[in-house]
Amino acid sequence: MASGRKSSEVYHDDALINIHEASCDLLNSGDTTFRHEPLQTTTGIRLLQLPSGIGEDNQLVCTPYDLRDTPSYYGISYCWGLAANHAKVRCNGQMLPISPDLLELLEYLDNFKREQDVNHFWIDQICIDQTNLDERSDQVQLMRHIYAKAHRTLIWLGPLDVNGDLVMLHILDHVTNLRESIPYDRGNMTHVTEEQNAELGLPDLDSADWKAFQQFLKKPWFRRVWVIQEVALCKHPPIIMLGNMTCSWHQFAESIEWLYRKGYRDFTELGALGQTIFTIQRIRHRKDKQTGIPKQWHLEHLLYFISDKEATDPRDCIYALLGLSIDVSNPNTKISEALVPSYRRPMFQVFTDIVRYCIRKSGSLLILGVGGIEQRPEGTTATTCNPPSWMPRWDLPHQQFRKGIHHSFDLSVGPDDLTDVRPVTRFQAAQDLQAQMLHNEDIGALCLKGIKVDHIVWCSESTATMSDNPKALHPLTDIWEGVLAHMGLEKTGDGNPQFHSVAEAIYMSMIAGEVVDRQANDELMQDFWLYLSHLYAVLAWETENDEAYEKYALLWDVYRKLGEDGVVLRVPCRLSKRRMFITSRGFIGMSSISLCKGDEVFVLFGSDVPHVLRNDREGNHLLVGEAYVHGLMHGEVITQWRDGLLNETLVTLR
Repeated sequence: MASGRKSSEVYHDDALINIHEASCDLLNSGDTTFRHEPLQTTTGIRLLQLPSGIGEDNQLVCTPYDLRDTPSYYGISYCWGLAANHAKVRCNGQMLPISPDLLELLEYLDNFKREQDVNHFWIDQICIDQTNLDERSDQVQLMRHIYAKAHRTLIWLGPLDVNGDLVMLHILDHVTNLRESIPYDRGNMTHVTEEQNAELGLPDLDSADWKAFQQFLKKPWFRRVWVIQEVALCKHPPIIMLGNMTCSWHQFAESIEWLYRKGYRDFTELGALGQTIFTIQRIRHRKDKQTGIPKQWHLEHLLYFISDKEATDPRDCIYALLGLSIDVSNPNTKISEALVPSYRRPMFQVFTDIVRYCIRKSGSLLILGVGGIEQRPEGTTATTCNPPSWMPRWDLPHQQFRKGIHHSFDLSVGPDDLTDVRPVTRFQAAQDLQAQMLHNEDIGALCLKGIKVDHIVWCSESTATMSDNPKALHPLTDIWEGVLAHMGLEKTGDGNPQFHSVAEAIYMSMIAGEVVDRQANDELMQDFWLYLSHLYAVLAWETENDEAYEKYALLWDVYRKLGEDGVVLRVPCRLSKRRMFITSRGFIGMSSISLCKGDEVFVLFGSDVPHVLRNDREGNHLLVGEAYVHGLMHGEVITQWRDGLLNETLVTLR
């Protein structure tokens, strides 16, 4: 056994060493050190009043109130921007350094407050003493109530870009009119065609207008984790502000959902933003009938689905969701220490504590779905990088973050019917067994019980760029040929019964088992044969390759024997940034892009899906990621274990 770290030791938070210092530097720069008067109550906050005109000669007034007795105010949702090159404003008789982005916002608020007849605002950068770690921690615990008490949330997206933003607003107006006459089908998740798009009267799909639309959705605000709470909790619909122009959040969110469901999710930014919008809208819709306050959801579900958002301080990727969580809402229940915000606790300790809390509370390993050794900074390996492999890397940029096999919540469910955000899974690999987490003094070790199933003997090349785009020909054909060659089936046809069973295992792994019944499975297999034959037809035409044509003819013959005529469809695919694999016993599956030969397949107690682990040869394992393994998704391993055919084992993840 490798020597472990004791609980009295902590990981080095090298990435965070300067975060608090930078915050202090922002507020302490200049000749005068700004000082807030301490808040006197546990429910105390400060509200900001603006003068007429913003500048060093016009003074802001920041006044303390008790949250239970405040004037009407707006909560501001915005991006801090860079702390460097600070600006200054006069506040309470002192010079207060603020970010240039905030100064820009204050200048536009001067006009907004006159139009809306409001003069009190809550802005975290000014209303919280950012130099006081204890106050920051206390105010985070009040954040839910601060935004729920606000009259509205005002979303600041920056000055108006007359080229890009106006195009976006024009598309929103057009979609708003379409929504009233052309409702979407909640179950329809097809892709829009050029002809359908033209019938809707929207810009050509390859036009500059759609590029401007996507550029709008790349604004940093949409990546912030805090925006979920800031928008979801306010009493009245939020307002989006671009320069001096405003539009309603409701119009924006409903239009984004309409576009997503009508097939425009192929636009990268729209696809990435869609589920965040759905989450916010469902929280806003699901309110307590008496208080009007949105009901709360389970923390592990929120962390699973809102795992790709960013924060200046990575600990806020946890803290920003606490106000939405049922785990902290019961005043009669002692809150776990893991759920008490503290900016004095190291980042890695915050992350590992929250993973253990979620497993202990739920008995489920869902939270491990956003962990795994693929989430590593470039230039490091699982054996040299400090954090444990099972710890989700909420500190990494959102582009590097991956989710597990559980894909999303059910988008066919209406907001009024959804009781919680939860994974859509029809799997029960561990049946009804709860996670068994054993105590270990090493904070980098996670000790679980499970069953080793097999080890991997073949894996495909990386499919990092593969999607459900028909132009992505070679990855799927290479996977098909690689599996058949390894199974010794490359020379056989559909007369071999194993040919069909292997094909089903490949396709079901490719779509991560996304079928609801046998009839749907048969229909999907027909689509698979048609799709694969089409790939070989195009490959044969492009390369003038006789072998590719022969494979096309074989696959087309298989398809026609099913008695179907059809058109080439875009088939669903979950292989992006993942690999297919085969185990020594012939199981076919799909898991993380980081897997390799020799990795082991386990069914861990408390998990709906199998996991791929890597033996470090010192008695420990590294978490590679969740897996779909055809034939192991519905409790087959647990049945064999209960029959005495397999043995459980203690797994120490590091």
